[in-house]
Amino acid sequence: MRFLAPLLLAATALLAACGPTPKPVPTDVSGGIKTIGVIVAPWDSIPASHLGLTIFTNEGHVYSATEWKLADMLTAALREALEPRYRVVAVPAVPVDQDDYRGSSYSWRIRTIVAPSVAAAPTRADAYIFVDMFELTDPILASERKYMGCGLIDMASMFSGKHMTRLYCLGSLDVLDPASLEPVGHTMLSTETNDMALTQIMPDFDWQSAELTPAQIEAARRAIAQALQARMPALVKQLGLQP
Repeated sequence: MRFLAPLLLAATALLAACGPTPKPVPTDVSGGIKTIGVIVAPWDSIPASHLGLTIFTNEGHVYSATEWKLADMLTAALREALEPRYRVVAVPAVPVDQDDYRGSSYSWRIRTIVAPSVAAAPTRADAYIFVDMFELTDPILASERKYMGCGLIDMASMFSGKHMTRLYCLGSLDVLDPASLEPVGHTMLSTETNDMALTQIMPDFDWQSAELTPAQIEAARRAIAQALQARMPALVKQLGLQP
């Protein structure tokens, strides 16, 4: 795969000789890429957590990311942001033990998830995007709890009796060289106000308990999908895949 770094360096040197030093040009990793394979790490938990006014009113419930089709949401958001410039294909991730995944290193994930997933895929790509999940101390309410992947956090108001529910997605996107599977582009799932997490308030989400109704599950799934689609164009620019 050919990259544009030499051309960018030459252009920068020419501009520097003619006038003030220009601002650094973002790395462009798009050279030679026509097909991109998307591998979403096989994390299968979506927790819905409520933080009450006391520890006795805290509650939580864990849902299946497979049933919520989280991998499809992430792939669809990337496809919408990358096509038609690139052809985007989904590469199913091989299953792994969830405890092993939670405690693993990045190199373990490349070796145990990405490499066999690429080898088993029927279509070869010019580059791969690995969507990884990671664990982070509560990025919304600054509690001591740790969260991983995508989910919901709700907190009751002490004064109004109303609830504030937020969705979150904690993860990273890496563009991988198809031969070495080494990263050539990297960014985090994030928002403009939080560079470590993608978070968003869910207005009018009728939180009753962590045991969500089918209608609430559908509303939460739709909200996560829309948040990913809205943010993904900025993230693929940070990856160096779009101008």
